[in-house]
Amino acid sequence: MVGHHVVFQPIVRIVDWQVVGYEALARFDDGRSPLAHLADARAKGTLVDLELELISSAVESCKSLKSDALITMNSSAETLVDERLPAVLSERTHEWGIELSEMSAVSFYEGLRQTVRSLGVALLLDDAGARHSDIERVHNSNPSIVKVDKSVLQAAVDTVPDMAGLLMFCEAAHSVNAIALAEGVETPAQARLLQDIGYELGQGYLYGYPALAEEWVGR
Repeated sequence: MVGHHVVFQPIVRIVDWQVVGYEALARFDDGRSPLAHLADARAKGTLVDLELELISSAVESCKSLKSDALITMNSSAETLVDERLPAVLSERTHEWGIELSEMSAVSFYEGLRQTVRSLGVALLLDDAGARHSDIERVHNSNPSIVKVDKSVLQAAVDTVPDMAGLLMFCEAAHSVNAIALAEGVETPAQARLLQDIGYELGQGYLYGYPALAEEWVGR
């Protein structure tokens, strides 16, 4: 496997900019994107092995972060139901969150909910709004947090604003008692807009670029 390390980007409470968690993001030593490595692994039939290795690295790398932070890690549906995952997440230094990735085609929602309960983790529906079927996925998967894709926020602040998606996914999240999190927040004006609509959490360059865990200590 190509060498890698893990960086963390803060997840922030919009109303007061309080950091409540971090997303763990893999960076590979060969400079290729995580998506490229994951696509290669899927083609070779080794996707679950790679994702388990990355999740394990995130669990090990986050230990210096504040203990009350939610640490979220990306996963496909295949990895989420793999029998090896509970052992990887057994060390409870933090609350763990699993972000169900965009490449997952989940048709077994009841089994998914049972798996999440047995793992004792928070389920995050990642990149909501990137696909036409995502409203249905929100209602079927019963996530703890709905992460709304940055393209939805960008559409709302574009030259010809389209607020429909931003409003729709916030309402959908709240309809299943989930927290609404907006990705790609880059300006204070965007943060104010999200707060006015009802988003609880934000993530993006406004709040911080991905960095090694040690760089977030004391911040």
